[in-house]
Amino acid sequence: MASRCAGAALALGAAICTCMPAYAENGQVDQVERLDAEPGETEIENQLILVRRADPHGELLKTTFEHAVSERMQLGIEFSSQRVQGTGLELTTIGLQATWTLLDPEEAPVGLGIQPSLEIDSTSGALGSETFFIAEVREGPFDIAANAILSTEPGAWDDVGLFWALRADRDLGGRVLLGLEAGGSLIGEGAGSHFAGPVLVVGLGEDGPALELGLFAPLTDRAPGFQLRFETDWEF
Repeated sequence: MASRCAGAALALGAAICTCMPAYAENGQVDQVERLDAEPGETEIENQLILVRRADPHGELLKTTFEHAVSERMQLGIEFSSQRVQGTGLELTTIGLQATWTLLDPEEAPVGLGIQPSLEIDSTSGALGSETFFIAEVREGPFDIAANAILSTEPGAWDDVGLFWALRADRDLGGRVLLGLEAGGSLIGEGAGSHFAGPVLVVGLGEDGPALELGLFAPLTDRAPGFQLRFETDWEF
């Protein structure tokens, strides 16, 4: 098991170093993508991210609908809204996405996948893009996922962003998970901002939603202060 875990860690490290990223708009935390397609299953995910009041960036709200059309493919749509101090919560982008599993983490030592999406500016209709490169390892009660994201701003395809994220969860039993997550921005808006913090996930019943709470501290001066992420995830 030790050799397998070492090999998996090296593979994850290679994935991060090769692709270099995960998502953090304006230096803000976002979800880490995994490879969990179940044919015929639909998932509704809501994220609310709060940043300390002294920071100019406000709440970020995301609602995602995904449907697994096969063991290898999920299709989805995501609505993103942002609040900046002095304004209300406004819809900013609509994303049309597909997640393709290249290697299933249940079958391979390291699962690999890709999630490209077309980002549509809600005001101007300008188009941008966001592509997640996903690596995931499942070993007993542990689940480790690494994301590398390449993004382009709507209407400005030469405005490229590179982001990274890494998350490790341990199943504590009774539908409770405890995790540690880190991420940040390397190039583009929010470049140089990095953060890390603990995550707690609690499942409500066999077929009920999962509730997640994460608290993230800034690792650099460019990060937007302490961030709180509340997420609900329902699969049916």
